Amino acid sequence: MILNCLIEMEAKHKITEDMENKLFERYLAVKENYTLEAKNGWTSEKELKRMTVYSRNDKTTNSKWIRGQGVIPCSVAEAIELIKDDAVRKSIDNSCEETYTISKQKDHLLMYASSKKPGMFVSARDCIVLASVFTEDDGTAFFIGTSVETPDLPDKSGFVRAEIILVAWIFSPNKEDPKKTDVVYIISNDPKGWIPTALSDKFNLVQAVQVVHLEKYITKKSTEGGN
Repeated sequence: MILNCLIEMEAKHKITEDMENKLFERYLAVKENYTLEAKNGWTSEKELKRMTVYSRNDKTTNSKWIRGQGVIPCSVAEAIELIKDDAVRKSIDNSCEETYTISKQKDHLLMYASSKKPGMFVSARDCIVLASVFTEDDGTAFFIGTSVETPDLPDKSGFVRAEIILVAWIFSPNKEDPKKTDVVYIISNDPKGWIPTALSDKFNLVQAVQVVHLEKYITKKSTEGGN
């Protein structure tokens, strides 16, 4: 029965080759541009919670990327499992109203997420994201996601379907402490519909703080586990 359910789920929410190609293109773009090397064009935007938030205008995706970074007290493998977890993603994103994994296919996750209503006259947003992990020989792991469209998951009443141009978590082994991991978070989205520019810009900048929230989440769970 479980096998039949999985087969039905895959048939209903089929991940196409075009979706996979789009996701791979996002991975290549992030891999090429995620570091703060001068050639990548990152500029400092703001200091938020002990972290510098950077931005860059990306020609490949024709969008603005927002970047945060930090160090978390766990291994790369543990970090990947955490960020795949629906409850963890919701916990570290203060704007998230709901998120869940729709299906798992071909090492990909098809995920739904919705945001809290940002203002009285502004609709809440939701999105459908395809995500996967790409690993490098040096131990770095890229968790990359991008919006996809599927007829089986139409727009929901009361929400504007936003486009996540890309979302990326990059986890690399910390060179000074093998029990820690360097993390970079990058987000680029198009909220669609009407939304004040100032509110949209603020939302994107604050998203980078998820790096700090993830570090606090791991530290708290580690402390609770030690009691």
